[in-house]
Amino acid sequence: PAPVAAAPDEPVIVKVGPITGFGSVFVDGERFETSSSGTSYLTDDDVADEDDLEIGMIVKVRASSTNDEGEWIADDVQFDEDLKGPVDSVGADFFVAMGQTINVHAETIFDDGLTLADLAVGDIVEVSGYRVENDEIDGSFVERKSLAGVDEFEVLGQVRDLDEMAETFRIGGLTVDYSGAELDDLGAGLANGMLVEVEDENRAYTGGDLVLLATEVEGEFFAEFKDDDDNDLDGDGIRDDGEDDDDDRDEFEYTGLVTEIVDDNTFLMGVLEVRHGAGTEYEGATAADIAVGVRLEVEGDLIAANVLDADEIEFEGNEARISGIVNEVDADNDQVVVMGILVDVSNAELEDSEGDVEPFTLDDLMAGDFVELEGREVSN
Repeated sequence: PAPVAAAPDEPVIVKVGPITGFGSVFVDGERFETSSSGTSYLTDDDVADEDDLEIGMIVKVRASSTNDEGEWIADDVQFDEDLKGPVDSVGADFFVAMGQTINVHAETIFDDGLTLADLAVGDIVEVSGYRVENDEIDGSFVERKSLAGVDEFEVLGQVRDLDEMAETFRIGGLTVDYSGAELDDLGAGLANGMLVEVEDENRAYTGGDLVLLATEVEGEFFAEFKDDDDNDLDGDGIRDDGEDDDDDRDEFEYTGLVTEIVDDNTFLMGVLEVRHGAGTEYEGATAADIAVGVRLEVEGDLIAANVLDADEIEFEGNEARISGIVNEVDADNDQVVVMGILVDVSNAELEDSEGDVEPFTLDDLMAGDFVELEGREVSN
């Protein structure tokens, strides 16, 4: 059984979501200070720095203290892609890589001017996104890599159709042969639904194969933080050893898509099980509006390795975006008019995209400035 988190000794927040800006690091619109904190960075389990991060990457951030403005100071920022390896095929609004179908839409960010039309079978890509109900990936960030710049191919996902006799299982459309693989951090062993990272250290997979001879299969944990030696960090998360790991998490936040409705009080977001009910606050809609494919931000206590007891659930399905010239600024009432549209910014995160003004407030904004806003439409 998954261990239960201990009562926190110090307040700690863990947030999982897409990078939405810099000037420190913004995760799903929330700013985490990194400029003066000695923040540790890992990308794909390698030591990194902030320059290795890109908007659209889905990252995990852990923080245990705040600055004078009440913003969290990031202790750790970690990024691990959903897949890294060759493209199998390319469609009109999707592509397949390492057997995983990646759906491309207006919000998918391609690195360095790359487009879907530029991709070809055999190209090496790195992909970050959200698993949807059919195990496809809703693409958030896509980068093309050189073969020389990749140490191994890998796929992160849940085990499906496990066949212990044949020593195979499936992740998305990829059949994994683990007969010759090193098995690590799997607790009692492989099981359907388990989150694993599969590696091909030989880089033997060829685009279109759809069968991977794995060299390593490693159990993964949803909110786990590691060091560059792949060791669990003290107080960071919950491991599979059945013992309390001195977890000091006080708040856990995750942005993603609902993949399955279990019952009236339980739903899944990939491997994360979210429990909600009378003690949960809903923003933007009601509990009855939770459905497969709906994008939510959930917040609460991580009471087991992949189980969240939700205090708040925020619906993100009715998001609206405006890009344009500011007509008026009313700082006293926390309002601006952009292209004739009245916008309430009383609860907004304000950011200077160039990072020159910190903190950025309405007093720094004036008519004629160009702005980009993200929020929700409301009726008058």
